[in-house]
Amino acid sequence: MDVLGTAASVIAVVQLSGQILTLCQKYYDDVKEAKTDMENLRNEITSIQAVLQRAQELAEGTDKLATSKALIRCLKAELVELVKMLDPGKRKKAMRTIGLRALKWPFTKADIEKTLRSLERHKTTLITALDTDQITNISKLPYADGAAYYDRLWEHEDQCLPDTRVELLQQIMAWSGDAKGAYIFWLNGMAGTGKSTISRTVARQLAEEKKLAASFFFSRGRGDIGHAGKFFTTIATQLAHSLPALSPSLSKAIDEHLNISQRGLSEQWKHLILGPLSGLKDTPTRAQSASMVIVIDALDECENEDDIKLILALLAQAQNLNSIRLRVFVTSRPETPILCGFRRMPGETHQDFVLHDIPPTIVSHDISVFFQLKLAQVKADCGLHLGTPWPDEETIELLVQRASGLFIYAATTYRFIRQTRYHPQEQLALILMESKSTSAQSPTKELDAIYTQILRHSVLGATDTDEHEELLRRFKECVGSVVVMSDMIPKKNLARLLSLPKWKVELTLMSLGSVLYSPLIENQPIRILHPSFRDFLLNQQRCLDTRFWIDDKERHINLFRDCLELMSTYLRQDICGLREPGILVSEISVDIIQDAIEADIQYACRYWVYHFQQGNSAREDNDRILQFLRQHLLHWLEVLCLLGQVSEGVLMIATLEKMPEQKLNLSQDLLALAYDARRFILSNRLMIEVAPLQVYYSALVFSPERSL
Repeated sequence: MDVLGTAASVIAVVQLSGQILTLCQKYYDDVKEAKTDMENLRNEITSIQAVLQRAQELAEGTDKLATSKALIRCLKAELVELVKMLDPGKRKKAMRTIGLRALKWPFTKADIEKTLRSLERHKTTLITALDTDQITNISKLPYADGAAYYDRLWEHEDQCLPDTRVELLQQIMAWSGDAKGAYIFWLNGMAGTGKSTISRTVARQLAEEKKLAASFFFSRGRGDIGHAGKFFTTIATQLAHSLPALSPSLSKAIDEHLNISQRGLSEQWKHLILGPLSGLKDTPTRAQSASMVIVIDALDECENEDDIKLILALLAQAQNLNSIRLRVFVTSRPETPILCGFRRMPGETHQDFVLHDIPPTIVSHDISVFFQLKLAQVKADCGLHLGTPWPDEETIELLVQRASGLFIYAATTYRFIRQTRYHPQEQLALILMESKSTSAQSPTKELDAIYTQILRHSVLGATDTDEHEELLRRFKECVGSVVVMSDMIPKKNLARLLSLPKWKVELTLMSLGSVLYSPLIENQPIRILHPSFRDFLLNQQRCLDTRFWIDDKERHINLFRDCLELMSTYLRQDICGLREPGILVSEISVDIIQDAIEADIQYACRYWVYHFQQGNSAREDNDRILQFLRQHLLHWLEVLCLLGQVSEGVLMIATLEKMPEQKLNLSQDLLALAYDARRFILSNRLMIEVAPLQVYYSALVFSPERSL
């Protein structure tokens, strides 16, 4: 049944229900008996009409009501029979001679109870089906894995400990419930001051009070949560769950605006969030209800500065909604793009709280509580006799002093001490050793010192000097790659991407547990535990032991070459072994795709252009790209189609075309090939996105304009 047919069926059922209500009224006026049965039937039909109104709204969209179509047909058949029973003109000839005043109610008590049960079943099933149709439609929106505070990625991350951040959390929760409060609460502070820990705690408390509308935790270098590409589609998806009344209008917006997820952020905001929120019915209950809060953590971790400013500008548009009292909680470092974004808003729009302005005594108390609780846990877990008390008050005070108000110092120290491969007392002694660090004036002096101490101990340890060169080279290759990569991949895939034996990667990472998460489970990705470690390694002014400093441009270009080498080795036609040129991507199991295209190949296909753009390229890199595209362009496109990333492919090719503007001297042959590649993708996109293997047949009839 096509869309028009579905809509027509709904209208027909609405008309039938109207007929039944009219007939019920006639019986009610002219028949004395069975008044209760008539009222029950009329009430049931009226409630069905409300459900049908919702179905009619959905049926006006495209590709809708997949689950509900058959149920609507069944309901229609039931109502047709009901009309036949109720309408004197449709009953047997003998009944036609009976006047309206001689009407008799055509149902026995048992009949009407059976009919009512049947109608109730139809209504309940249809409501469930409509919910399923809406959820199915909304689920088409791209969703950023790891964005929500409750996602698996953040499961082992800390929240605020008891008796810490007490006044601040009270202030934030009071703001969230204040009808006259500022629209945005901006919590800002330098790296390591505990912003994300506070965000996770706030999000959890809001969720417990059923006031959390949505949450998005940015994290650079972690795929889709490192940029804004899926920000609004993810927020919209979560809003549909926290505000079910939003689902019909959101589902309709998805239908009405083709490829909405590929449009700009402004269009996504307008149609997926602002429009549906504006359309919520303003009921007394809603008007008097508590605020619904969107939590956005680490906005500064969004990789595009223009996107950051745009997000803030768009969010500000929702402050005067009458249909819902919306609030936004944002955390970030006080960096220029965010400062610019807030300066463009009226002052009363946002309430600012600067973490490093909290009185030092309060911060020191909270960090002291952290050390006491966490180190007591280390003592209990290790099963060794460490003395009583351990550590003593003087040591705790020294650690608090060293932390200089940075919670990340405390967290990193705790992770370093708790490593099971070492004795906690020895690890603590290493931390307490004096070490030279950044300038004494630097606010990150002690944090940089502990990072340096950890690297010297974990990377070099007690090895001979003649081994240092190899260990440092391996460190820069493995850890250097991790800190500049756009997404995280498992160790085995990192090893294959870098053309290293797996054991070398494992040995390099295994002793860095205080700064890197290197899971034992093979298919889980490596990740940096805090962005301040990346900042430290990439900043030559902070990483004063230059043996550990990472030259990001060098790592980027090496990763670009690694990506091209990997793709050239593994990409081939029909990479999943499907052997069915017409097979649809929807018919291919996710497991088949994941098995054939492992994480390192996926990474290479998605980010090779990014690494080329960010690195210091040489002339031969131009030739590498030209050779790769001539041999593997279609293989690469097939993989992107299978991964649902054709849009990224278009953007990557467009980026190549713009390279000369960035003073990267690409050859005319490469630019011509890039131009034709983009034309080819755009011309055949609708087909190859649905049936990836059609990319090879489409190429047979494509006429290049600039390349051979």
